[in-house]
Amino acid sequence: MDPASYLWTNALRQALKRNRREAHSRYFQLATVDTEGKPRVRTVVYRGLDDDQQSPVFITDTRSAKMSHLDRQAVEVCWYFPISREQFRIAGQAEVFASHHHQRLSVWQGLSDAARAQFFWPTPGEAVANGEQAINEGYNDGATPPPNFATVAIRAERIDHLRLSNPQRRMLSALTASTPHSATGWVVHEVNP
Repeated sequence: MDPASYLWTNALRQALKRNRREAHSRYFQLATVDTEGKPRVRTVVYRGLDDDQQSPVFITDTRSAKMSHLDRQAVEVCWYFPISREQFRIAGQAEVFASHHHQRLSVWQGLSDAARAQFFWPTPGEAVANGEQAINEGYNDGATPPPNFATVAIRAERIDHLRLSNPQRRMLSALTASTPHSATGWVVHEVNP
């Protein structure tokens, strides 16, 4: 990996391709901070890249506690790929799309019926009444997302890419202030793993 030609988004796409047969490679850990300043981490499902081709996207229910954590915006992703033995730590800002946005509709239409049905369940985190399981009341044909369906794009600012294969390599990428979210606005340094 030559720092002059290295671009983390290309490395991420290659890792996704090399690890595609491992279903759990579509999951990454998302760290946020709650309203009390305490760290929170959860696993989310990767749903592709946003239009800028460098912002990982996941979905969420706007009724969940996660939304108040995302309001604080600063997030970090930790994503490990077991076949290629590499890790990406992506720090940045969360941008929530909870209303009319083409990416939101596109992601919704790509979901399975089971994934869509979850957004018609009762509010996440509420007590289950009388031991009943979640039901799919109000589930529609899947053409239109409900108001509580949102997509979230991680606007990356710092990337720590660690390859544990032989030879081990570690690349740090930082977005420059002068060209935010452009393909060429990254400063890259190789550091000891």
